[in-house]
Amino acid sequence: LHAARCAIVGAGLAGAACAWELAKRGWSVTVLDAAQRPADGASGLPVGTMSEHVSFDDDPAAQLARAGLRATHHAACALLVAGDDWSACGLLERHAPGKRRLPPEWNALEETSPAHPGIWSAAAPITQENAQLAGVPLGDAAGSGDEALTGALTGALWHAHGGWLRPVQLVRAMLKAPGVQWKGGRRAARLEQTGNTWRVLDDAGNTLADAELLLLCAGFGTRALLAACGLPAPPLQALRGQVAWGELGTDAAPFPPFPVSGCGSLIASVPIDAPDAPGSRPLAAGWLAGATFQRDADDRAPRSADHSACLRRLATLHPAAASALAPQWNTGEAQPWTGIRAVLPDHLPAVGAWMDDGAAHAPDAPLPPHLLCGLGVRGITLAVLAAELIAAQLHAEPLPIARSLAAKLRASRWRRG
Repeated sequence: LHAARCAIVGAGLAGAACAWELAKRGWSVTVLDAAQRPADGASGLPVGTMSEHVSFDDDPAAQLARAGLRATHHAACALLVAGDDWSACGLLERHAPGKRRLPPEWNALEETSPAHPGIWSAAAPITQENAQLAGVPLGDAAGSGDEALTGALTGALWHAHGGWLRPVQLVRAMLKAPGVQWKGGRRAARLEQTGNTWRVLDDAGNTLADAELLLLCAGFGTRALLAACGLPAPPLQALRGQVAWGELGTDAAPFPPFPVSGCGSLIASVPIDAPDAPGSRPLAAGWLAGATFQRDADDRAPRSADHSACLRRLATLHPAAASALAPQWNTGEAQPWTGIRAVLPDHLPAVGAWMDDGAAHAPDAPLPPHLLCGLGVRGITLAVLAAELIAAQLHAEPLPIARSLAAKLRASRWRRG
């Protein structure tokens, strides 16, 4: 396949990563979004976590998370400033007894490349040392918060290659790649195909972009866009999440030097983008805690009950930090932020051609629309890898993951009719 023109609908992590990967291969890419600024949806999270996913049978989600971390680290090293925009500082995952078990052959999964040396995840004693550094106890109940949410968090794992990242910074950096044109304030309403070319139209029928390749990366909105064109859509489900964020005072003593997760998550003492002031100077030392989860909810208006729930989750996860930050809930300094993620029933993303019969693509045949959606809560970890997979498939390159794992991500697995 020869590089040509590509139109991408959606300027979040998924769309920006696809633009970056395709532009590196010579494509002329136009990225459209209804919002006036990129990363205005779920990718506008002020700061988020990236980490491994552990399952006792090392299932596809776990394999995918490790590959995704490698790809995200590579992109961050190339595009972002370590310590300001991201950090692979590690992540402590707290859990209830028996909820996380390392695979029996976990040592065989040890990373040995120069860029990512050492273990992936570990239990004691490395975990105990980092739990002490984070200021959370292991082996007893985890404070006076809402333990019913996850049970007492008496166990933990240390994810050596986890960390935090400001997704807005990564989106902006990828959209600045040579060959990428970003167009905000363009709401895609319909799609038309004429010969080998796709046209993206607005409500008035005006052409927003035309290209040989069409990529739909609009999260939960992908479903409505396909339906408006009379095309079947994958069974995406909206997942509403609300977090709380704010600025730290001068005393950083109660706060961990790396993210802690397990009953929501806590990221502290990092630069944070204020969502209500895009492009402004970030908070030099901010914090973020959350999130709540509501399925089949796609409204972004903050909810006071969810704001309170974020504090209760934090009290379970990190009691000392919750005590230090609780006054900010009373004074209004703790700010809510809401995003809508899209998930699929098998919790794996939809990646690649939507209409795919499994046959090799003829060089002169029109390209079907391609999808990258359903990243759920792991957009930061998986977006770059999924975009690299699409680009590799289009160009018949070696895949960044095992072919058997890539097959489980095919968007067309959800195709009906």
